[in-house]
Amino acid sequence: MKTQDAIDYFKTKAALAKAFTPPLTRGAITHWANDGHLPRGRAFELQLITKGKLKVDLSVYETEHPKTAA
Repeated sequence: MKTQDAIDYFKTKAALAKAFTPPLTRGAITHWANDGHLPRGRAFELQLITKGKLKVDLSVYETEHPKTAA
């Protein structure tokens, strides 16, 4: 999920941060904005929070590689 799509849905970074339980910091949202997308798990959370109005786009994550080896 692209960060800007989530921000557009909630209107502000602050409102997006408050959508999570517990609420996140606006700094976290800014970090995601710099990355261009939400972390995959947070994207799935937002899909549930918005009852499917925002949907996870797995193609956004196709080029990601695990940060640690298994």
